[in-house]
Formats: sequence, structure tokens, C-alpha cells
Amino acid sequence: MLAARNVEFPFIHDIEGLADLCEEAGASLPDELNGVDRLTPYAAGLRYDDDQPSIVARQTALNWATAAVAWARSQIQGEGSPPVEDAETSG
Repeated sequence: MLAARNVEFPFIHDIEGLADLCEEAGASLPDELNGVDRLTPYAAGLRYDDDQPSIVARQTALNWATAAVAWARSQIQGEGSPPVEDAETSG
């Protein structure tokens, strides 16, 4: 979503920081993504033996991922825009 809006962003695994950039770009994350920043340690920290993150239930993580994709699509697809393909359906 940030790239689609030509917003420069760091290539980091800081979900809260990226959410803040979305907010600054005028696209607040929906309520379904409240708490999603709890996934940040799973992206990089665990690779380097950082502190143990709080446990996130698999279904919660899946719900966040599904909501994030739906939200991002809604932000970048305007009227008349071609749909964004799923990785599973694209060649």
C-alpha cells in the first residue's frame, strides 16, 4: 500500500513502524488489525535469539494476515482498476 502511494519506507520488520507510516499516508489500519504489531518479533527477532515474544495463536495470525491483505487491496484498488492477483492464482 505504501509503495502504491509512492511513500518511501524502510525495509524492516517493524509492523508498528510501518503502521505509523500508513497512518501518516492517510490510510489507518482497520480495527481487525489491532494488535498485529505483536507479530514483529516473529519476523526477525526470533532468528537472532532475542527475547521470547508473547504467544500469538495461529488462528489470530491467520486472521490478521487475511485482514491485512483485504485492507491493502481495498487501499490500492480504485474504481476501474484491475484486480490484484493472488500469488496462488498467478503464474
